[in-house]
Amino acid sequence: MRWELKIILFPIILLLSILIAFLKFIIKVSGMILDKATDKNAKNKIILKRPTGSGKTIILLSYIEDYLGIILAAYKAFEDRFSIIEEKLPAVELVRKATLQKLGRFTKQDIRERCPSLSVSSIEGALRKLIAEGNIKREGVGRATKYMRLK
Repeated sequence: MRWELKIILFPIILLLSILIAFLKFIIKVSGMILDKATDKNAKNKIILKRPTGSGKTIILLSYIEDYLGIILAAYKAFEDRFSIIEEKLPAVELVRKATLQKLGRFTKQDIRERCPSLSVSSIEGALRKLIAEGNIKREGVGRATKYMRLK
Protein backbone atom coordinates (compact mmCIF):
# COMPACT_ATOMS: atom_id res chain seq x y z
CA MET A 1 0.00 0.00 0.00
CA ARG A 2 2.74 2.47 0.93
CA TRP A 3 4.72 2.10 -2.31
CA GLU A 4 1.52 2.36 -4.36
CA LEU A 5 0.75 5.66 -2.67
CA LYS A 6 4.24 6.94 -3.42
CA ILE A 7 3.93 5.93 -7.08
CA ILE A 8 0.70 7.90 -7.33
CA LEU A 9 1.86 10.93 -5.37
CA PHE A 10 5.35 11.28 -6.87
CA PRO A 11 4.28 12.67 -10.29
CA ILE A 12 1.73 14.95 -8.62
CA ILE A 13 4.28 16.36 -6.20
CA LEU A 14 6.84 16.70 -9.00
CA LEU A 15 4.40 18.65 -11.18
CA LEU A 16 3.35 20.84 -8.26
CA SER A 17 6.96 21.63 -7.39
CA ILE A 18 7.64 22.61 -11.03
CA LEU A 19 4.51 24.77 -10.94
CA ILE A 20 5.67 26.41 -7.70
CA ALA A 21 9.09 27.19 -9.17
CA PHE A 22 7.36 28.80 -12.16
CA LEU A 23 4.97 30.76 -9.91
CA LYS A 24 7.85 32.03 -7.77
CA PHE A 25 9.59 33.20 -10.95
CA ILE A 26 6.44 34.96 -12.18
CA ILE A 27 5.96 36.66 -8.80
CA LYS A 28 9.58 37.81 -8.79
CA VAL A 29 9.41 39.15 -12.35
CA SER A 30 6.08 40.89 -11.82
CA GLY A 31 7.46 42.46 -8.63
CA MET A 32 10.49 43.74 -10.55
CA ILE A 33 8.27 45.15 -13.28
CA LEU A 34 6.03 46.88 -10.73
CA ASP A 35 9.08 48.31 -8.93
CA LYS A 36 10.49 49.74 -12.16
CA ALA A 37 7.11 50.98 -13.28
CA THR A 38 6.48 52.86 -10.03
CA ASP A 39 10.06 54.13 -9.46
CA LYS A 40 10.21 57.73 -10.68
CA ASN A 41 14.03 57.92 -10.44
CA ALA A 42 14.78 54.79 -12.49
CA LYS A 43 16.99 55.23 -15.56
CA ASN A 44 15.14 52.66 -17.62
CA LYS A 45 11.52 53.39 -16.91
CA ILE A 46 8.93 50.87 -17.90
CA ILE A 47 5.80 52.51 -19.17
CA LEU A 48 2.92 50.14 -18.88
CA LYS A 49 0.07 51.36 -21.03
CA ARG A 50 -2.30 49.83 -23.44
CA PRO A 51 -2.45 51.24 -26.96
CA THR A 52 -5.55 53.13 -25.85
CA GLY A 53 -3.58 54.65 -22.95
CA SER A 54 -5.84 53.37 -20.18
CA GLY A 55 -2.95 52.38 -17.85
CA LYS A 56 -4.81 49.39 -16.40
CA THR A 57 -1.85 47.06 -16.93
CA ILE A 58 -0.26 47.99 -13.59
CA ILE A 59 -3.45 47.02 -11.79
CA LEU A 60 -3.55 43.77 -13.76
CA LEU A 61 0.04 42.90 -12.75
CA SER A 62 -0.78 43.60 -9.11
CA TYR A 63 -3.84 41.35 -9.37
CA ILE A 64 -1.77 38.55 -10.95
CA GLU A 65 0.83 38.84 -8.18
CA ASP A 66 -1.87 38.56 -5.49
CA TYR A 67 -3.52 35.63 -7.25
CA LEU A 68 -0.22 33.76 -7.58
CA GLY A 69 0.42 34.39 -3.88
CA ILE A 70 -2.87 32.65 -3.08
CA ILE A 71 -1.89 29.67 -5.25
CA LEU A 72 1.49 29.52 -3.50
CA ALA A 73 -0.19 29.49 -0.07
CA ALA A 74 -2.50 26.67 -1.19
CA TYR A 75 0.48 24.66 -2.39
CA LYS A 76 2.26 25.11 0.95
CA ALA A 77 -0.87 23.88 2.75
CA PHE A 78 -0.98 20.86 0.43
CA GLU A 79 2.70 20.17 1.08
CA ASP A 80 2.19 20.35 4.86
CA ARG A 81 -0.69 17.91 4.68
CA PHE A 82 1.26 15.28 2.72
CA SER A 83 4.54 15.73 4.57
CA ILE A 84 3.24 13.37 7.27
CA ILE A 85 2.99 10.51 4.78
CA GLU A 86 6.58 10.79 3.58
CA GLU A 87 8.25 10.81 6.99
CA LYS A 88 9.28 7.58 8.70
CA LEU A 89 8.55 8.31 12.34
CA PRO A 90 7.12 6.23 15.19
CA ALA A 91 3.33 5.95 15.24
CA VAL A 92 3.02 8.24 18.26
CA GLU A 93 4.94 11.02 16.51
CA LEU A 94 2.92 10.67 13.29
CA VAL A 95 -0.34 10.83 15.24
CA ARG A 96 0.97 13.79 17.27
CA LYS A 97 1.78 15.68 14.05
CA ALA A 98 -1.64 14.82 12.62
CA THR A 99 -3.37 16.11 15.77
CA LEU A 100 -1.40 19.35 15.59
CA GLN A 101 -2.79 19.94 12.10
CA LYS A 102 -6.40 19.46 13.19
CA LEU A 103 -8.44 22.29 14.65
CA GLY A 104 -11.16 21.62 17.20
CA ARG A 105 -12.54 18.12 17.67
CA PHE A 106 -11.45 15.19 15.55
CA THR A 107 -12.13 11.47 15.31
CA LYS A 108 -9.97 8.41 14.88
CA GLN A 109 -11.06 8.35 11.23
CA ASP A 110 -9.62 11.85 10.72
CA ILE A 111 -6.25 10.57 11.93
CA ARG A 112 -6.53 7.50 9.67
CA GLU A 113 -7.04 9.80 6.68
CA ARG A 114 -3.96 11.83 7.59
CA CYS A 115 -1.80 8.76 8.36
CA PRO A 116 -2.83 6.01 5.90
CA SER A 117 0.35 4.01 6.57
CA LEU A 118 -0.67 3.30 10.19
CA SER A 119 -2.99 0.49 11.26
CA VAL A 120 -6.07 1.14 13.39
CA SER A 121 -4.46 -0.51 16.41
CA SER A 122 -1.33 1.68 16.05
CA ILE A 123 -3.48 4.80 15.92
CA GLU A 124 -5.50 3.67 18.95
CA GLY A 125 -2.32 2.97 20.92
CA ALA A 126 -0.84 6.33 19.97
CA LEU A 127 -4.06 8.12 20.95
CA ARG A 128 -4.05 6.34 24.33
CA LYS A 129 -0.45 7.42 24.89
CA LEU A 130 -1.23 11.04 23.95
CA ILE A 131 -4.20 11.01 26.36
CA ALA A 132 -1.96 9.66 29.13
CA GLU A 133 0.60 12.42 28.42
CA GLY A 134 -2.14 15.04 28.62
CA ASN A 135 -1.76 16.25 25.02
CA ILE A 136 -5.32 15.39 23.97
CA LYS A 137 -8.64 14.76 25.71
CA ARG A 138 -11.19 12.04 24.87
CA GLU A 139 -14.92 12.82 24.78
CA GLY A 140 -17.65 10.25 24.29
CA VAL A 141 -17.67 6.47 24.11
CA GLY A 142 -17.52 3.94 21.27
CA ARG A 143 -18.20 5.19 17.76
CA ALA A 144 -19.12 8.63 19.08
CA THR A 145 -15.64 9.16 20.56
CA LYS A 146 -14.10 12.51 19.70
CA TYR A 147 -10.70 13.86 20.65
CA MET A 148 -9.63 17.41 21.34
CA ARG A 149 -6.12 18.83 21.48
CA LEU A 150 -5.17 20.42 24.80
CA LYS A 151 -1.63 21.68 24.10
